Amino acid sequence: MFSLGFFGSLRMPNHTIYLINLRLNGLFDSLQQSVFVLMSVVLKGCDFTNSIKILHTGDLHICSPMLNMGDKANSRRGELLETFSNIIKLAEAEKADALLIAGDLFENSNPDRETLNYISGEFEKIKHIKIFMVLGNHDYALEFNFPSNVYLFKNYIEKISVGNADIYGVSFDSEHCERCIIEGFTADDKEKINIMLVHGDVQSGSLYNPITTDDINYSGVDYMALGHIHSHNGFAVSGSSTYAYCGIPEGRAFDECGEKGVIIAEVGKGYVNGRFLAVCGRKYICKNIDVSGLEDNLQIADKISAELKGTENAYRVKLKGIRNTFIDTAFIKNYLERDFYFVEVEDNTEEYYEDEYSLKNLFIKKCKNNDALRYGLAALRGEKVIIE
Repeated sequence: MFSLGFFGSLRMPNHTIYLINLRLNGLFDSLQQSVFVLMSVVLKGCDFTNSIKILHTGDLHICSPMLNMGDKANSRRGELLETFSNIIKLAEAEKADALLIAGDLFENSNPDRETLNYISGEFEKIKHIKIFMVLGNHDYALEFNFPSNVYLFKNYIEKISVGNADIYGVSFDSEHCERCIIEGFTADDKEKINIMLVHGDVQSGSLYNPITTDDINYSGVDYMALGHIHSHNGFAVSGSSTYAYCGIPEGRAFDECGEKGVIIAEVGKGYVNGRFLAVCGRKYICKNIDVSGLEDNLQIADKISAELKGTENAYRVKLKGIRNTFIDTAFIKNYLERDFYFVEVEDNTEEYYEDEYSLKNLFIKKCKNNDALRYGLAALRGEKVIIE
């Protein structure tokens, strides 16, 4: 294992309530689980006198083509860089000791020189902050000379010492990685604060560094900073180790909906005091809207407009219900984009005409309950009906 030493300062925690990871000996052994306990006292084995403050991010996928955004693709690519710059400013504002980038900073291994120089320039602005970075399955072959405050981990486990903390990391070396690249790893000095930075999937059988909770437990690290999954789903525990995905800090499409951000955490011996902080400039939001009973496209557009919140966001609107008019999705989209940044409109309504005689129309005419109508129409189409 390769080891380098960096001089770094440690920060005293500035909170009185800490999220402690405790292994209660014997009590939970049969259940193979750990627990989080909120405490405001110093517990044996938990050292509150030393900690390291980190900003954990990753999966920015800078240089993504954004083709789904149509004529806004170029501006969205620029906004990814703005979000990155805001993360750099946040690391400064939070007085972070270290910035951790958990892979896939770039969409591919060959970003253009102008973008690389821009990123390097942003790193230069926080030269007093140590930056640790691993490569993921998208940017695994990246080669670039970043500023001296940036350490890019190689494709084998390395350790960098920062004061009383050891930062471990390992990069991808190919697009797919069917073996766990941290299997068998355990921290060298359990008395120190230990952090592992890695891109991977906490899921067996994955093609992208399948990590098990046993691997995390065996590592003995205080915090495992993960990348690859594009959503933050809270903090989890395996044994004495806390782990989390930071998620993507800026959504790029409608499979990356909702609030996106980074993790700010104080990591000490035996505890992690972490929080998720939103940094995205725009959110991707999917919305189902019932347009039953509306007589024309203008009424439909006005109803959609009334239900959308946040003109800066990107929306995918799925229309449902019963219609007796032609729905012009292009007209509705153009109408809404006078006020909203980006709107997609999908027509999933059921067609109904008053003067047309059919079993479906007869059912629609007689049915008074929206749920019954939905289930009944699905049955008429021969679909499997699941009562919610």
